[in-house]
Amino acid sequence: MGVDLFADDDRRHAAEQVAFEALQPVLRSRGNLRSAAADYLRDEAFIAAVGHTLAAPPAGRLQLPRLEDLAERVAVLEERLQRLESKLGA
Repeated sequence: MGVDLFADDDRRHAAEQVAFEALQPVLRSRGNLRSAAADYLRDEAFIAAVGHTLAAPPAGRLQLPRLEDLAERVAVLEERLQRLESKLGA
């Protein structure tokens, strides 16, 4: 499939539905299926491409920041905001 499977919300929503069927998670989104997403679910090439993506090995690595690093970033942002507010007289 020549387009990005996750290029827009409708494609992502449809891909999520395909993943639900393939992976059978205990928890699922509760929202209603959008009509535009339902159109993708009638496209066999789309369904096959999503299935291929789900079956493929990981293509990268997700490294989430540590809580301490996030807390430090928030503190820096709060300090910057306070300085800006004091300059603006807020």
